Amino acid sequence: MALIREYMAIEGVRFGTRLTTDIDVAPDCEELAVPALVLQPLVENAVKHGVGRQRGVGRIEIGARVDGTRLVLSVRDNGPGMDDAPVREGVGVRNTRERLAQLYGEAGALALRPAEGGGVEAEVSLPYHPAEGPEPAGVASVPAAVGG
Repeated sequence: MALIREYMAIEGVRFGTRLTTDIDVAPDCEELAVPALVLQPLVENAVKHGVGRQRGVGRIEIGARVDGTRLVLSVRDNGPGMDDAPVREGVGVRNTRERLAQLYGEAGALALRPAEGGGVEAEVSLPYHPAEGPEPAGVASVPAAVGG
């Protein structure tokens, strides 16, 4: 989350008052191990395809929560959303899917869907791994570095 905060600060300079960001990480997620850079391409897509195509103020919401034995990470924008055409997945989404499959097999998932009220929501769901426990190879055992 620290890297995402830094990235969003850069985008905040770029977009100025046209971009708002809300990062909401549940307290029980603060010390969980997550794959390094798993959210970066999804946040970049939200900025490019959501905020970048938004006429008014763009909003990016990033969240993390525990759901049973799963960690759920989400990125949502308020951009123009998905049209009725089949979704074409670019390099970022494809690489994220491949990485999740390599690390977690069928236990890792990425879903893209229209967000309630407009825009797009990307949701990553993966097995819950406490930071002090064993992680799959390539998973960073670093605190999520949350805060307002």
